[in-house]
Amino acid sequence: MDVSVIIVNYNTFRMTADCIESVRQKTSGISYEIILVDNGSTDGSKDFFEQFEGIKYIYSDENLGFGRANNLGAKQASGDYLFLLNSDTLLINNAIKILYDYINTHQSVGVVGGNLVGLDSTERISFERVFPGIYHTLNQYSKGVLNRLRFGKDVHYNHLVKPLKVAYISGADLMIRKSLFENIGGFDPVFFMYYEETELCYRVQSNHCHVVSVPDAMIVHMEGGTVEKQTDLGLQKTAMSFRSRELFIRLIHGKIYCYIDRLLMSLLLKLISIVKRNRRDKEVYGIYTTISKK
Repeated sequence: MDVSVIIVNYNTFRMTADCIESVRQKTSGISYEIILVDNGSTDGSKDFFEQFEGIKYIYSDENLGFGRANNLGAKQASGDYLFLLNSDTLLINNAIKILYDYINTHQSVGVVGGNLVGLDSTERISFERVFPGIYHTLNQYSKGVLNRLRFGKDVHYNHLVKPLKVAYISGADLMIRKSLFENIGGFDPVFFMYYEETELCYRVQSNHCHVVSVPDAMIVHMEGGTVEKQTDLGLQKTAMSFRSRELFIRLIHGKIYCYIDRLLMSLLLKLISIVKRNRRDKEVYGIYTTISKK
């Protein structure tokens, strides 16, 4: 089999069903299977998808998070390639075949992903050009000026008519050789959510394989579909992202580097909260200072 499509569902019943249908409608010219890993959903997903024809359904009694759930799905995969697809996505074209054709004919490439857009066709973050660290922090809080000077407009989205080497691909649509995934040990289970694909792509490149954006593959990404857009949950999401980011930096660069980045991040967030003087930025600063003390 060519590709195993792995989708992780956590209380996104309707979106997941639409995602699976889009895979079936848009994918042709390759052999594939769909593996759905359910992270203990309580929205009726289990009763529905257990009877869903043509998929492998794996139910977990607990929410394993993104990485561990995909690791579970990968163990049941029969494809030569794994295509990790968010439940809040819809294929626009034959994206899986496009990605498969590219990675299958470029042996030095270990991971590929397509261009992501919103329902309104606005560009979404499809990849990053640099890994998290001090440079990334300075760029982020200078509104991306450093990256725009360095990379032009192709910072998060591939406007070119050709593939582009990047640091890491969004986990919303990441295709990887199954053999490589197994050789590097899959996702690191210490990450519950956020930056797990970052760390995976770092190890892919450490194994002398490239990570490439293939712009012809087009996918809708309804960002935030797996996390309700309520204020309290939004702050929880921010806190989780901060924790995972620091975990990545500490694992890759060590404690001293992480400490310097933490001081820089804290200073920049404090300045932003003072200048903007709004509640949201003060809350974000408060979250980060709480996390950085642990």
